[in-house]
Amino acid sequence: MTDQFKMNSDWSPPGYPLDIELLEALLLNQERVYPWNHSILEDEVYFSEIENLMEIHTSEMVADLDEGCHEFYQTLDKVWESLQPVAANRLNSQLQGKFSQIVPQSLLETIAGKAEELTTSSASMADQLIHCVQDSLSQWDIEDLLVLARPFAYAMRGGEEKTALDRVVQKASTLDWESCSELDRARLTLAVARYAIAYRDQPIDPV
Repeated sequence: MTDQFKMNSDWSPPGYPLDIELLEALLLNQERVYPWNHSILEDEVYFSEIENLMEIHTSEMVADLDEGCHEFYQTLDKVWESLQPVAANRLNSQLQGKFSQIVPQSLLETIAGKAEELTTSSASMADQLIHCVQDSLSQWDIEDLLVLARPFAYAMRGGEEKTALDRVVQKASTLDWESCSELDRARLTLAVARYAIAYRDQPIDPV
């Protein structure tokens, strides 16, 4: 029985030497062995190197992302710039067809261009109206224009059959621009601007 035990204790599983050799080969071929003992100074150097590499790679990724975003927005700006003249021309054509018998052509072109500049603006309706007419009504103070613009800022809200907008437009159809008073010209210019903004946001005839 004792001899049998000794014989069994000397027994090694098949392939045991090969497994050891394979493990040694893998360990010896590694440039760096993962430091399992974190209290050793060499381990701190190892982890410091890893952190530095991660920072470098992260910086490179951020730089690449910034460059890609910059190129994307540059392309987007170019596309938007190419579309703005088309939209302004469409709006100008609509204004010319609606008001050319009442308002000077140059004024309509100016209003169309100004309205398109604010397509993505979050400015209030009153501020947008002032932006559209300020150059054409430069003789007016901003405060006075804001007072005149207030009714038009709400002219297309609700379902009223008669609004400040269509009342002014209807009145203007019976007037001659050259003979209009400064007040009537200012009101009519604001009415055209309100029409332009409404048509810009939803290209159907709002009046």
